[in-house]
Amino acid sequence: SSLRCVKRFQHSSMRPDHLAKLMNEAVIYLSLEHPLVARLFDVYEDEDETSLVMQYCAGGTLEDVLVKSGAFSEKEFQDHAVQMLRVVSYIHRMGIVHRDIKPRNWVYEADRMVVKLIDFGFSVKKLIVGEADDDDSGNLTGCLGTLGYL
Repeated sequence: SSLRCVKRFQHSSMRPDHLAKLMNEAVIYLSLEHPLVARLFDVYEDEDETSLVMQYCAGGTLEDVLVKSGAFSEKEFQDHAVQMLRVVSYIHRMGIVHRDIKPRNWVYEADRMVVKLIDFGFSVKKLIVGEADDDDSGNLTGCLGTLGYL
């Protein structure tokens, strides 16, 4: 999709740790190039705000579709599952743990044939033992995500 959307974040309304989390999300997003990850094209930052220029996916979220339409047919479910597993496999190969996969974090292109992963705000890049919220074994130890999906 060539359409873009801009997510704007006012620094004055963000705690310093949220701004750091946003920048971590941007770094992770910019490192990903996969057709099933909604693209982050650019980040603009000035003293007052940070803006993320992202791919616009006009089909809404998976959550919206499930609320409106209910259950999928077996074929639709299979198509979705294959796409989701492909992108999760890709991000794991890239050393990224998403930590907040839920229906609201999948968006559709306009035709609703392709579902893309979004929102890397809780994500970490795990490359070596001792990095990012882990214990000495290399395991992530923090509990993050959306309560109903943990």
